[in-house]
Amino acid sequence: MACVNKATAVQFPFVGFLIAAFVCWLFASYSIRNLRRNRDTDDSQEGVKTGVRYFMFAGIPVLLLGVLTLNPLGLGFLVVLIWIAYLLVTTITDFRNRLVDSTYKRNQQRLNLLACLIVVVVIPASYARARSMDGLISSLGHAPPHYPHVCRIPISGLIEKGESAVGPLVEALNAEFQGSKYVDHKRVSQVSYCLSQIGGDEAEAALGKVVAEHVSFNEHSTWYWEVVACCSYAECAGTRAVPILLRVFNEAEGRHADLQKAVALCALIRTRSPDAVAFVLDNYDVLIRQRGAKVLVRWSGSMISLTTQALAEGKTADDLVSSPIYRKIGVGIDFRYLKSPSHRSGTRIVWNDKWNAEFDVEAARKRWSRILQ
Repeated sequence: MACVNKATAVQFPFVGFLIAAFVCWLFASYSIRNLRRNRDTDDSQEGVKTGVRYFMFAGIPVLLLGVLTLNPLGLGFLVVLIWIAYLLVTTITDFRNRLVDSTYKRNQQRLNLLACLIVVVVIPASYARARSMDGLISSLGHAPPHYPHVCRIPISGLIEKGESAVGPLVEALNAEFQGSKYVDHKRVSQVSYCLSQIGGDEAEAALGKVVAEHVSFNEHSTWYWEVVACCSYAECAGTRAVPILLRVFNEAEGRHADLQKAVALCALIRTRSPDAVAFVLDNYDVLIRQRGAKVLVRWSGSMISLTTQALAEGKTADDLVSSPIYRKIGVGIDFRYLKSPSHRSGTRIVWNDKWNAEFDVEAARKRWSRILQ
């Protein structure tokens, strides 16, 4: 339920403000209703009283239920939608009937009109703030990764902004490695992905610095962002990324050395460098060994299978970077591959994240040497 709450906050940024406005309106309406207990009642006034009563005895419990289930924005969104519809209908009816014959009715009309104005102002203002540069960057890593259509909102918005977003993204990336040992893997992964898609010298330098200085497979919690950082750097820098990625491969040591080498190899083919692809084929046994290893990460076997499938079935340089290796990592950047159930991504390859067929490495070496020359 907490995941639904976070997804709602990114997709509908106005919900939190309007929930607060709804609660204020509700208690203000209830206070107005009780100011004069001996007032005359008619059908119109009774309708207003009934609406306030319904919201008091139904809306508040729903909001409390949302708090208890860690989903106040998700359930609150439904309450706010009903409230907005009620405000519109009541305000239109009041203006049509011109209910101005009592202080109570005038006060309630004014309160409803004020609430309508707040709704009209808050919704576009909150969207504008959320879609600003700072708002988009602050949203990165916030939405749960299994809501890729929600993760897509800030990522697509920043990519569309182009080079103007690179500076703020670099600052956000550097901030993740200052003062704390904890790295938010979703946020770093999404920032790295945005930089790789925008490209440019500044983005390339920032990604290269992260890979060269911070990539380490010592802790399980950091493997997610390290995979994305290496592959994003490879896609952004191309052949210029080869020396640093080779260093990642050669410096692998310790318990997770094979995993580090496999990730470096998967990233190297995404540079589309003929020397890098030849190096990957020379060390093809590392990929096969790691694909069959019993490691505590569900995505490593999938990533390696997709990479080896690209080597075996690819016919263009673009096939090397089209494999959906992010799909199983779970950091919210797999939306490129959602439209087709067969996992096609602009190539003729039908991607299979359990691909384990045998292929002729020597023949592949000659084929890729010819393709990439």
